[in-house]
Amino acid sequence: MILITDNGSESGTLSPRGEHVRVTSINSQGQVSVVFQWCVSFSFLVEQLLERIPLGGTVHHQTESYIKYTIGRMTKEIEVI
Repeated sequence: MILITDNGSESGTLSPRGEHVRVTSINSQGQVSVVFQWCVSFSFLVEQLLERIPLGGTVHHQTESYIKYTIGRMTKEIEVI
């Protein structure tokens, strides 16, 4: 879902609000994949992730703009850029 809000300019143009994030995935063989994505809210994204991490999943580090977690043999890092 993309949230469009009025940015307050005189022309009345619309702009998206949200955050750009970098998602780094590291598999069990050490292969790294990096993608860049957009999300409405990093904190909401982290809330959803924490609800979905199954038992046995591990959160290694979490701040207001970064989370690193492992599920099985896949490690992911998500960071606001």
